[in-house]
Amino acid sequence: MNRVGTATSSPAHARAMLVGLLLLFAAPLLIATVLYGFRDWVSLPPPDSHGDLIVPAHPFKRFDLVTLNRKPLDIEFLRGKWTLVYVGDRRCDLWCEASLFKMRQVRLALGRDQTRVQRLYVVTDNQALTHLRPLLRRHSGMKVAQPLEGSRRAVLDPFGAHPSGTFFLIDPHANLMMRYPPNATARGLKEDLEHLLEVSRIG
Repeated sequence: MNRVGTATSSPAHARAMLVGLLLLFAAPLLIATVLYGFRDWVSLPPPDSHGDLIVPAHPFKRFDLVTLNRKPLDIEFLRGKWTLVYVGDRRCDLWCEASLFKMRQVRLALGRDQTRVQRLYVVTDNQALTHLRPLLRRHSGMKVAQPLEGSRRAVLDPFGAHPSGTFFLIDPHANLMMRYPPNATARGLKEDLEHLLEVSRIG
């Protein structure tokens, strides 16, 4: 009698286990689908980032600059890589130096992914760019460039007014998407970049 009872309950037990496993794996997908469908009514937490998300992101259409060596630098420079951008004049103060140091060290800390990130210093004044050559020696590999006169507003206006030490992130589609205040930490920037590089299929 006991053997018959065990035999008849085994298929039902197996089916219950199978259904339980299917629900276990399907539940996250179902929850995500419901939340997406009711996203206008459900209050979701903001994404976890250490900078300020620029909403909406600004897509650059023009990005015409000239480097220290008088070579053109256009919109194609931004495409295909993540770009850390500092915007300031030729006088790099302590806040500026600290941010450039964070940008450099975090990029190096990315290891093999560092080739997916580049750095750019956009100079806002009309003074000779040669004044920044000492800065370049301390930050090898960083591009320094100045907007061409006819495209100054198109290049500089999207960054807006900001205190010294602020830096920005442009995605591989040339969208200005993140702003980092002067007190942003290198650890926070590294966590943001690691997450973006992990989920990004380009750059």
